Amino acid sequence: MGAGHFSDKDFAFVVMLCRYACIIADNLATSETRSQEKDNFEEQKKLLEKYATVGKLAAGVVHEVNNPLDGIIRYTNMLLTKVNLDEVAHEYLLEIKKGLNRIAKTTKSLLQFSHQVNTEPLKTKSCVLINEIVNDSLDVFKNKIALNNIQVYLSLECLPKIVDLGLSHVCINIIKNAIDAMPEGGRLEISSGISDNNIFLKLKDTGCGIAEEIKSQIFKPFFTTKSIINGTGLGLAISHEIIAKYGGRIDFESEIGKGTEFTVLIPKINLENAQ
Repeated sequence: MGAGHFSDKDFAFVVMLCRYACIIADNLATSETRSQEKDNFEEQKKLLEKYATVGKLAAGVVHEVNNPLDGIIRYTNMLLTKVNLDEVAHEYLLEIKKGLNRIAKTTKSLLQFSHQVNTEPLKTKSCVLINEIVNDSLDVFKNKIALNNIQVYLSLECLPKIVDLGLSHVCINIIKNAIDAMPEGGRLEISSGISDNNIFLKLKDTGCGIAEEIKSQIFKPFFTTKSIINGTGLGLAISHEIIAKYGGRIDFESEIGKGTEFTVLIPKINLENAQ
């Protein structure tokens, strides 16, 4: 039996089916989008709750540390004024003072992070030299760098000062992770400069690298592959938050057995003399 021609009724029925099919497809797409948005919202909510916990913890730690720290710095300064100190004791006290000032800077950065006071950085913050921060951060780990037989190579361009929102915290944490990744020795390359509209800071090591399955988690609060004694899982999380407050970002590339390179990008608007 041959096929007959479609009638107007048949055509209207097909059109109706197509309309319903489009409505169903649109509803499915909308439902999937809403489901994804809900999942994203829940993930952001959990992240904010973790940051809130970090903020409260940081504020409490800073309060407990700052009180005795002020006294120790004051007494150290008093000892430095003594004229009968021998040269060795004087040098030791200078190193102690340097370390104490570094602690004070770190607690200040944590307090700024916990209070979220970086909304107007250009008006409210002091300025620092990136290259000076790099050298100071390396100085923190000079003994461990020598002990681990790590070769450090610097390629630092002369840069203007930048608004200080806690960049030393970022630098210290990435350098520490690089050193920890090279217990048997290796090479650490650090470079800085300006490219397009960003100031960049690159830190590249020849360490063990980051496994593919955890790359998406390294900036999450409390995530760490180290023991509780050696890591809290807060270093990179706080570093990520600090760079975000600059309006910048931290990128990284890593390969198991070959090493990791972190690139910190900060918009030039954060420079001291930016218009």
